[in-house]
Parts: sequence; C-alpha cells; structure tokens
Amino acid sequence: MIRKLSYQLADWSQKQLHIEEEQKLVIEYGLQVFLDGVIKFLTLFGLGLCFKKFPEVVIYLISFCGLRYWAGGVHCKTSFRCLVAMVFFCFGCIGVSNWIKEIPFVIWIFLWIVDIGILLKTAPGETGAGNHWFTNAERENKKAGALIFCMILFIWSWLLDDSVWSSIIEIAASLEVVSILPCKGNKYNTGKGIFL
Repeated sequence: MIRKLSYQLADWSQKQLHIEEEQKLVIEYGLQVFLDGVIKFLTLFGLGLCFKKFPEVVIYLISFCGLRYWAGGVHCKTSFRCLVAMVFFCFGCIGVSNWIKEIPFVIWIFLWIVDIGILLKTAPGETGAGNHWFTNAERENKKAGALIFCMILFIWSWLLDDSVWSSIIEIAASLEVVSILPCKGNKYNTGKGIFL
C-alpha cells in the first residue's frame, strides 16, 4: 500500500513538476520512508491512547528514536517486521518499567555507564549492504551526538527520580544501545550483521 501510494504521488509529481525519472525515484523513495514512519508513529500513538499509556509511549519514542538517530543500529528486513518490533519493544519496555522502578540508584548509574561505554566503542552502528556508510567526520559527529543525547537522557531520567517514566527512559536507551552491537563492521561483529 505504501509503495503504491508513493509511486502514485511521485508519478503525479513528475507530471506536474516535469522532473527527470531519477528525481522521481528519489521522491518515491522519500515518500515511502516518510509514509512508513507516519504509519508506525500513528500505530504506536493509537495503541498508547487505547491502553491509556500515551505519555509513556511518547517518552519511549523520544528516548529510543532520539538516541537511534545519532547512534544507529540494526534494521528489520521489512517495514511490517519493524512495526511489530517497535510495538513489542515499546510496550514491553512500558510493562517492565513498572516492575523495575525500584532498582537501587547505584544499579541505574551502572547501566548508564555501560550504555555510554558501548556508545564510545561502537557508535554509530551502520547497517546495509556495504560498510562505512559514513565518512570519518560524520562518524565522529554521530558518536558525539549519541554521547550528548545519552547524557541528556540520563539527566532527564535522574530529574524524574524513581518514577516509571525514569525507568522507561533507561530501558529505551539501553535497548537502542544494544541494537548497535550486531551491526556489520562493528568490532564485536565482523559478519553480515543481524536483520530480523
């Protein structure tokens, strides 16, 4: 459905704007990515409203997706698998956060230190057919952004102090950080990477 709609919109754009075929393909791909993201976010927000967990879903998405922008990580082979994984991890994180909010602060600090250590060693996680999608400068910029964003999440969770929301931030950040480890070219995985 997304591909068909993207194709139709790109085809309409080509006719209206008189663009080249190559530009049409770029527009079509961009529309696919955009519409795919919109559907995923609307699904998660809708489920959050249905289960009366909307603020928790928003906090999870800010934490996970914000850090993922900088740190990278593995991707699913299909959009549907990605959606299922997002729903599973989001609501799993929310469910688990109720049980583990009582973990001592020392353990939370340890988890944040582990997250930062993994980011220092592995970020950004690159996936795809080739290795080294980023230039060295881009890679360093992404790594710095990941570390800064992780520190912002740490401060945010610390300010929320022992709440379920604080647990959601830490779990979401840890899930994202762990998703970097299986990426191709990572010193911890020199194989083809893991794609769900």
